[in-house]
This record gives sequence, structure tokens and C-alpha cells, in this order.
Amino acid sequence: MSKMGRPPKDDAEIRGNVLRISLTEDERAMIDKAAQRANPDLDPYRVSARWAREILVRAAKRALKSQ
Repeated sequence: MSKMGRPPKDDAEIRGNVLRISLTEDERAMIDKAAQRANPDLDPYRVSARWAREILVRAAKRALKSQ
């Protein structure tokens, strides 16, 4: 009997580090709304974290280039 599901990720793709940030309810709602607008077809329970990760990584790359 074969296993179902997706194949395991490569080591380089595994995201094991967690960045926790405190937000007000209004800040979280604003992030959720922006993330859902940018990715309307994604799972609403995951879209905010994915969207925020993309925005933060893009901003970090830009900040490091400008130094």
C-alpha cells in the first residue's frame, strides 16, 4: 500500500524558524484583509502568514540592497 499526500520538502524549503510579533486587533484585521485581497483563492487560515512572509522578505532584501 502506498502513502498518500505530497512528497517531503527539500531541506532548503523547510521553514523551521518562527517570528512572533504582537499586533492589535485592528492591525491583524488589516493584515488579514490585505492578504485575502492579494490572494483570494488561498486558504483564509494560511493566507495572512504567507502574505506577511512574502512582504517581510521582500522588504528585507530591499533594505539590504540599499546599504
